[in-house]
Amino acid sequence: MDKTVKIPAISGDLPKGVAKDNLTKEQNLAIELATKNTQLEEEKKKSLEQQKSIEQLKEILKQEQAKSAELAKKTDEQEARVKELSDALSKISVIAAAGKAG
Repeated sequence: MDKTVKIPAISGDLPKGVAKDNLTKEQNLAIELATKNTQLEEEKKKSLEQQKSIEQLKEILKQEQAKSAELAKKTDEQEARVKELSDALSKISVIAAAGKAG
């Protein structure tokens, strides 16, 4: 049968007047466990904050990619329009040159 020992969790330094040598093995383990639990909670908090940052960055990246795609589309449209205008200008130049020659 297992014996359960209820010990108040102590994290960090021992209370005043308690020497480490006076603690039982179970108490030392409980202190270690409490310290590790505190460290795990801190790491979990950091991880959650980092996860939140990652999600925000993913959303920003999505928005920037959408903007970039829209700008690429507008650029393509403008290039097509410039080509049309260049073709029209070439035709006008040919007509003007024919008019001067004739």
